[in-house]
Amino acid sequence: MILLDFADARFDALTGTLCIKPKNLPMVLQWLLREYKDGVTHTAEIKRFRKRRSKNANDLCWAMCEQLADAIRSTKDEVYRDQIRKVGVYKDFHLPPDEAKTFRAAWAQLGTGWLTEQVDDDGPLLVIRAYYGSSRYNTKQMSRLIDSLMEDCEAVGIVTISDSEKALLMDDWRDAMTNDYGAPLDSNGYAPSIFETDHCFCCFLGASATGANLARHEIFGGPNRQKSKRLGLWVLLCPRCHEAMHTDARRGKALKALGQMQAMQYYGWTTQEFITEFYKNYL
Repeated sequence: MILLDFADARFDALTGTLCIKPKNLPMVLQWLLREYKDGVTHTAEIKRFRKRRSKNANDLCWAMCEQLADAIRSTKDEVYRDQIRKVGVYKDFHLPPDEAKTFRAAWAQLGTGWLTEQVDDDGPLLVIRAYYGSSRYNTKQMSRLIDSLMEDCEAVGIVTISDSEKALLMDDWRDAMTNDYGAPLDSNGYAPSIFETDHCFCCFLGASATGANLARHEIFGGPNRQKSKRLGLWVLLCPRCHEAMHTDARRGKALKALGQMQAMQYYGWTTQEFITEFYKNYL
């Protein structure tokens, strides 16, 4: 893939040809010599150029936490935790007292903003409210967090960013939450699987039939694991099949071959284009 910037373009209605004058011409020439092939269909997305921000939304969040902490004589971690509670992205869990203690300790290990508090009791069970840190936030939730921090900063005389600058940051945050093909990424960097994902890929049993949760398994691991996540090249496996996949080399090889065939069909890749992405032909 190549990204190119241009300001001059013209369209020939007689031939149906669009001509553009790229600013990064040397890079384009290298791409044409190295990867372009006549007869192969390519996809281009054209959008208005926007200068990337020097800070992203997460950087801005922590910068405002630090400024606000200095103004109110607190710490940036405490300010951040207070904002997490205000934004209120949480889930309530009903747990026995002994399990609640273990759960709260484990939840806190996930990060600074992963807070818990007991909010009620349900007979023999405790109601534990568990807050998600901002690393799990979608664009709308992150925008609420930035708004809350901006409001509190301005209340103590701290100058923040304009609404237009904030909008650009949120656009950048949204762009970071999609892969190169526009598919949304979840908070763990996974695009939706390009395989069916309502049952175990190997034994076809659902979670209710197996009596256990199904786990996501990246088809291409090692240095290609993150790419598998971003391209939806993962399947759901029950615990028994998941263990077998990691211990039986033949299963792993067969799944990689299926993964390559599905990826080539789904993304319209040639064998060489797949090799360019994953460095090997598994067929």
